Amino acid sequence: MGELERKTYADGSERLKISFGGLKSIPSLARVSVVIDDTETCELPVEKGRARLDLRSEERASVPTVAVGQVVEIRLDGQVLLRGTFRPD
Repeated sequence: MGELERKTYADGSERLKISFGGLKSIPSLARVSVVIDDTETCELPVEKGRARLDLRSEERASVPTVAVGQVVEIRLDGQVLLRGTFRPD
């Protein structure tokens, strides 16, 4: 199970939060890829079956664009572990 949240604020700053869990079979510190519409956007380390990412443009992070309807996947060595479609709450 996972969640991806992207916000654009009135001042133009952006934030992307990704969190997921339930990957207990993945060894700790393994790195998984976040893939949006077949484009790898970043890698995250897994610890105890969970991972989190919080990117903020005001901290000079590059915040990837995610649009409604795009497919988001978490992959390990090319194998899809989680898949979902980005949608508004």
